[in-house]
Amino acid sequence: MKEKNGKSQPKKMVAPTSTIAGKLLMSIIPMVAIFFVIVAGVIFSTARGIIIEKAQSDLKQETRANATDVAVILENRKGYYSAIADLLENVDFGGSADISSTFAYTAKTYDDMYPGFFGCIEGDKYIDVTGWEPPADFDVSERAWYTKAQGKTEMTWGNPYVDATSGGYNVSLSREITTASGKKGVIAADLYLKDISKTIAEYTPSGTGKAILLDEELTMVATSNTDYIGTSAEEHSEDALTTNIAKTVKAGATGIKILDGKGGKKYYVAITNVPNTKWTMVSYVAEADVLSELNNLMYLTIVIVIVMLLIAIVMISLVVKKMITSPVSKLTNNIISITDNDFTVSIEDKGSDEIGRMNRNMRKFVENMQKALLQMREETNKLMSLAESSSESSENMNTQAQEQSWSMEQISETMDGISSAVTELAENATQLAHMVSDLTEHGSEIGNVMKALVEKADQGQRDMVEANRNMESISVSMNDMNNVVKNVEESTKRITGIVEMINSIAEQTNLLSLNASIEAARAGEAGRGFAVVASEIGSLANESSNSSQEIGKIIGEVMDQIFSLASKSAENMEDIEKSTGAVDTAQTTFKELFDSLDTASASMREMITMINNIDDISNSVAAISEEQSASTQEVMATVQNLTVAAGEVANESKRASEMANDVSGAAESINDFVETFKLE
Repeated sequence: MKEKNGKSQPKKMVAPTSTIAGKLLMSIIPMVAIFFVIVAGVIFSTARGIIIEKAQSDLKQETRANATDVAVILENRKGYYSAIADLLENVDFGGSADISSTFAYTAKTYDDMYPGFFGCIEGDKYIDVTGWEPPADFDVSERAWYTKAQGKTEMTWGNPYVDATSGGYNVSLSREITTASGKKGVIAADLYLKDISKTIAEYTPSGTGKAILLDEELTMVATSNTDYIGTSAEEHSEDALTTNIAKTVKAGATGIKILDGKGGKKYYVAITNVPNTKWTMVSYVAEADVLSELNNLMYLTIVIVIVMLLIAIVMISLVVKKMITSPVSKLTNNIISITDNDFTVSIEDKGSDEIGRMNRNMRKFVENMQKALLQMREETNKLMSLAESSSESSENMNTQAQEQSWSMEQISETMDGISSAVTELAENATQLAHMVSDLTEHGSEIGNVMKALVEKADQGQRDMVEANRNMESISVSMNDMNNVVKNVEESTKRITGIVEMINSIAEQTNLLSLNASIEAARAGEAGRGFAVVASEIGSLANESSNSSQEIGKIIGEVMDQIFSLASKSAENMEDIEKSTGAVDTAQTTFKELFDSLDTASASMREMITMINNIDDISNSVAAISEEQSASTQEVMATVQNLTVAAGEVANESKRASEMANDVSGAAESINDFVETFKLE
């Protein structure tokens, strides 16, 4: 017996380098990240469109508002000096001195205007409310304000210019007048652009933008860059934005435009006309400044996406751990324990998902393996016990086989004497059997002749019976046919009555047709159609009468044939009755002959039976003797075989004992293997 406690320790399972949860997270997290990126991209794209649209709208509205502010200032000044011009045209003043004294108050009306106004009227070289006297070479016709006013009946703004005295930029407002006394002249006033330039320089559209005020000739009236005031916007080729603005305004464009600045920098430019003037207000802001909020939103969106992605990863990890990692880890540990031959593990089979089904199936597997291994251990114990019993039985069988072999040798010697006596008895019984056999052959020949005669008589009797039966059948058939003939005769008579009735109906129909024809003839033309119908009915009645007469003739012929058939049928019935009587007589004679032959055949059969019995007895004796002789020989051969077999049984018993020992060893090995499993 092997030691059962010498079990080898199973190898530990190597931890997997990757897990299902890890693979699942590696698949889900990129998809979630892509989803968040797509959502963020959609949000960013939508926000970009909204921000750009709002920035452009705000820039456009601010530009309009700024243009309106400038228009209010210009319109206010224009209205004020237009009123003075109207007054000069409607009131007759004595001269320049009277005008200067009368309008001296205007010098203090506006701080952003040249004090009062100035101009010239026929008869007076120059008029200035402030009292300023021009030099001797001063020629008003060369002045821009004078030339600008020619032909103008309303106050008109001129182009900016540099004031020689102050060095600042001014713009003149002038118009042509006709005084009440009929003198032609021009009245003008200067607007200091420094205040408007300061105001426009303070405009910051969209927070970081700037504004430009252009006149109708693209001269820059006001801008944050004072060096550009009074110059044409088209002159600054080094300033791409200003040049592009000039081109756009010159083309008559308004609204929002996207123009390139220095270095390809993009700008949103709003262009609008200053109301009631030919000036243009331009506002611009860098695209990068507009999109700075969008960039901040983008950074915020990225941070939010990252935070949401991290939260999603944590939540997905927790869910995966709860629903997959933990159950799979328990299942893996149980499988590792089972691979270590431990079938005492407790497996939870909760849940209806795939892992739950795996646990249930694994639990069933463990329970089935426990039952199988426990049963195997019980069976191996039984096998070991049976092997030991088989070994003992084999040893006893070997001893008995040796004793049986010695007994068989003694029986073989006794059977030799019995065999000689049985052989002599068999020879005598054989001679008796030959003599009885000859007698049996003669009796058999006589019996065969009697048997053939009886069979022929029996066949004749059966033929007579069959003939009698056929005659009876013919008689019945003839009676039936006779009855049928009578029925046909009666039916023919009824048909004849029906034909006569048809003839009567045809005659009546013919008579009615004749009456109808007469009535139709009386009716004249109105009854012509009815006459045709009556004629057709008469023809049909005649045809029916003719057909019924023809049917009557045919039925008469059929009646004659039926009467002839009935007569012949009666004659056949008489002949059949005579033949039936003759057949009955022959049948009786054959029956008496058959009875006599049957009695003789029975006596012969009894004699043959008795001879056969004697033959059977003699043959049986001979056969028994021969069988006994043969059996004796077989018994002797069997005894010899048994003797040999007894020796072989002894050898096989010895081998069986050895095999029983081997089986016992194998059962012990199996039991040791089962003991390696932890079952309880």
